[in-house]
Amino acid sequence: MVGLKTRRTRNKIGTSSSQQESSTDEDDLREVDVIGRPQGLERGPSVRLGSEGVVYDCSCFYSNRFANSNPSILHLCLFAAICHVLDSCSLTTSSFILKSQVNFLTIVLSYGLLACKPRTLLPQEHEALKQIPVDINTALSWLRISPKLNRFICCAACFAIYPDNQTAPSCCTYLHIHDKTTDSTSAQHDNDRTRTPIRQYATQDLVHWLARLFSQPSIEDALDLTATNSRKPYDPTHVSDIQELRIWKEFLGPDGKQYTSSSSNLVFGMFTDAINPYGSRQLGKHVSITFLIMVCLSLPVELRRLPENVFLVGITPGPKEPTVELFNWILIPIKGRHIFGSLLPFFADLPALRRSLGFASPSATRMCSYCLLPRQDLSNLDSTTWPKRTQKDHTLWATKYHHAQTRTLRDKLLQDHGARYSVLLKLEYWNIIDNHVVDSMHNLLLGLLQWHCRKFWCIAIDDGWCEDCTAVTDEVVFDSFALNFINKMLPRIRIPTWIKRAVPVLGKASFGKLKADEWRNLFTPLPKYTSLLLNFAHLVSLVNVAMRRSTSSKQIGLYCHHIQSYLKSCLVIFEGVKLAPNHHMAIHLADCMEKFGPTRSYWSFPMERMMGQILKVCDNNRLGNDLTVSSSCSEMEITFINKFCEVGNLKSLLEAQQLPSTILPFFEGSLDDQILEALIHKMNRSFPIEDKAWIASHEYSCKEVTDRVNYAPVNSRVIFLKDYSIGNQVYSTSWSSFGRIESIFRHSRLKPHDKVLKDVFFTIKPLSTIPPVTSNAFRKLAAFEMQVSLWIEILTHCAWIEFEPREISKDIEFGTIAVVMLDRS
Repeated sequence: MVGLKTRRTRNKIGTSSSQQESSTDEDDLREVDVIGRPQGLERGPSVRLGSEGVVYDCSCFYSNRFANSNPSILHLCLFAAICHVLDSCSLTTSSFILKSQVNFLTIVLSYGLLACKPRTLLPQEHEALKQIPVDINTALSWLRISPKLNRFICCAACFAIYPDNQTAPSCCTYLHIHDKTTDSTSAQHDNDRTRTPIRQYATQDLVHWLARLFSQPSIEDALDLTATNSRKPYDPTHVSDIQELRIWKEFLGPDGKQYTSSSSNLVFGMFTDAINPYGSRQLGKHVSITFLIMVCLSLPVELRRLPENVFLVGITPGPKEPTVELFNWILIPIKGRHIFGSLLPFFADLPALRRSLGFASPSATRMCSYCLLPRQDLSNLDSTTWPKRTQKDHTLWATKYHHAQTRTLRDKLLQDHGARYSVLLKLEYWNIIDNHVVDSMHNLLLGLLQWHCRKFWCIAIDDGWCEDCTAVTDEVVFDSFALNFINKMLPRIRIPTWIKRAVPVLGKASFGKLKADEWRNLFTPLPKYTSLLLNFAHLVSLVNVAMRRSTSSKQIGLYCHHIQSYLKSCLVIFEGVKLAPNHHMAIHLADCMEKFGPTRSYWSFPMERMMGQILKVCDNNRLGNDLTVSSSCSEMEITFINKFCEVGNLKSLLEAQQLPSTILPFFEGSLDDQILEALIHKMNRSFPIEDKAWIASHEYSCKEVTDRVNYAPVNSRVIFLKDYSIGNQVYSTSWSSFGRIESIFRHSRLKPHDKVLKDVFFTIKPLSTIPPVTSNAFRKLAAFEMQVSLWIEILTHCAWIEFEPREISKDIEFGTIAVVMLDRS
């Protein structure tokens, strides 16, 4: 977790060069000033604040320029930008959209909407049409959603970074192993007149990103709320986020006071992961690019993982995953920014984490990053007997690895101690052993659940079953008959639309591999019949406990019980199959939950989802490794960075409420009379106004002026949403029932004294209780009525399966529905 100290008043961000306290390393410090914009100044110049540093002008983010813009130009630019950025339309297609819309406007102006003779356009109209951009890059530039990137030249062999200017060498001069000469790899193409970089690496400018972040209307209020909550005492009986933990509340700044109690101090978590830019299903191209992302943990859960609030540091050029030396080069530009704070949770999957922090790989002898248990002793489940790693010893051996003179000596040190040098060891206040976490998505879902199916249940990836699979004892009854039964039952299970259904046929390679979320979903709606019930129940239970939205000392103890019971039973039942490093790391996950709270605070799901979306954008297919193309320069990776940032900036623009009223119908819709009536009834019951009643706006306008003082109007204009995420599930003591969501919308209402209130509502079609069994009972049921519910009244989703009479038991002579609540709070 990287902490960043800021000073905020409103509008500009400055970089401090003042001397910090002597107790803190100067290289690890940086202050950012956010200064107010002078009245009446839409875009002012940068200002130097004497000893306080250079001010970064961010008035462009606050200017209300869209209110005075031509609505036609704004509408066309937004439409084309949404198609290009959010829908991944190509540059050519997006530019064609702009050109066709200009032609359409010309036709409308000339012919009108009625059948009439064309008229000659006025000179002013011709001039206005010329102002409309016909190139998507021009439109994006006008909307100001592109990021500011800092570019470097990097060596194609060792990734050594050099400034992208005339001082950059023609060949790499970095000596990465002392018994070798410099690699002399060419860093630039030598042409007749110019030199062009062979490989480039780009990072997003942190201060520019902070300026945009603080310019969002809701950010400062959210940070103030976090600071207030951070001052509350630590309660170990219920923890729903990292902000409620002891490590958060006891984190001190250089002044000796609680760092997180001030809304001007930002805290970040760091994430890294590699991904195939061509998709995991294209087996012909084994390439990889690595994302380095920072998440602002000072923001509430519902805001911190939005694309506009996530800081993408950079993407390493492909085609190979970075080594620890390469990752050290990646972190150098970040360290050069003098970030102030502490690196707390560093989260990634096992291979990426080991490469990033310098630990040995999961297949090495010292395969664990928390202890020194040898790989051959994985069956040892007693954690009290494991030799623990310490910060002092790890730093010692990592430093010796760094200064080793030969590759042979380095390999010997790595085998004996499992430690390589990482530039993050220079942060003396950060404990590299205690402050990295086990990612529950990769460890439990892609690790334990997948291993259980493939290794313990012998469902192979080739043709369904391992050829050498033999039953160990008579208790193992999971055979092809059971697999066929489960495959028949899976299509009958009804699940919410947000849950992606697993492969239609389990155990067949032709239906592809399961992703992390699909492994969880496969095990969530539990089939009726399973083998090895107790062993399997412990596995499902430990995953459910670890994936909850909140945790406590009691929940952590329950997780330890299930993981120990599961692994011990595995060693007995599946004695021919060895445990994997993921099983060992799953035991350490309990310590991570105790130190950093629920796994949702640091799991990879949101980051993986964003990375997957970015790979859908159009690119020129030029990776950083294409040294034969003089114009390659890692264009694909830099394109991904731009698109990642543009997605967040565009969404922030659409949510910023800076658009003129003429554009709002572009995003809004209307409620039906029945739903509007239900909404008004709901508002009068849940949000009453003293001496007033909510009524429909058209009824309000029909009232006499003297009577309007007794009413408040409610309009039917809403913004319909495809979905709505609730960061922490809210419980209620009110009566609950099962139902189906028909629609979701956001509604705004104006209270007296011009105060605007916004809420998200769900239109629910409830499932009626089945009356006593009678002939044609379903035909006599009344039609379902719609109900409007506030979002905090929605408890959880459910999965259900219908059973025929006598299917479950001969004693049950009527059809039944089995319901499983998907509550993970």
